[in-house]
Amino acid sequence: MARVNTGRLEQLQKYLVGRRMVTLEEIHAEFNVSIATARRDLDCLAQNGVVERIRGGAFIAAQASPQLPVFVRRQEQIQEKALIGLSAASLVAEGEAVFLGGGTTVLEVAKNLIGRKNITVVTNSILVINALADQMDVRLVIVGGIFRPEEQTVYGHFSERMLEEINADKVIFGAQSINLNYGVMNDLTNDVSTDQAFIQTGRVLILVADHTKFNRLSTVSICSLERLQTIVTDRSTSPEMVKSLRERGIEVIIAS
Repeated sequence: MARVNTGRLEQLQKYLVGRRMVTLEEIHAEFNVSIATARRDLDCLAQNGVVERIRGGAFIAAQASPQLPVFVRRQEQIQEKALIGLSAASLVAEGEAVFLGGGTTVLEVAKNLIGRKNITVVTNSILVINALADQMDVRLVIVGGIFRPEEQTVYGHFSERMLEEINADKVIFGAQSINLNYGVMNDLTNDVSTDQAFIQTGRVLILVADHTKFNRLSTVSICSLERLQTIVTDRSTSPEMVKSLRERGIEVIIAS
């Protein structure tokens, strides 16, 4: 196996600073190396977590910022989340049971279910409960457990035992990060196992995420990208990322 030139790798890392994406052809031209060598260099950087490999190049991996409390996040990407919520809610059909997770983008989904008839919503989110509490035609199933104030969700052993009994048509949830190599990710908190449990309740997984969540790294993988059927995002998500996700067989809906 050919050895990797560590000096060139250091130069390549400096070249990547400030870039969102690099192609094999750009590395070939900049460093006067073959496409095969450029591919090998990117594979090495991907193994070290510096980049995320895609066909023909790589994204630059970045660590996601610490998760702010949910009431703070409600002021971020307001328009994008509203459009995503509208698009995702349209995927819920009459007669279906849907699990709605926590977070501000999922809350927008819940708001767009107001006025709908003959649907069942299962949730561990206090924000979703409050949004749908007065909807007489929505059957609301509340998952109990330990209250997490900063997220306005409940989690823990009792939540997970209840989720074992739930069989939803769809699960709609958000995440802190989406990474091509490591999947759907969140910070390491007490409710990670509850997040992983509710994903098992549904036959169809729908991830709702604005453009700031992509090409980031968090602490814990919640599920692989292969588990997802659909991602609903906004039009500021990079075309390269959308293409890579679709190549993996994931339906990507651009809310606009």
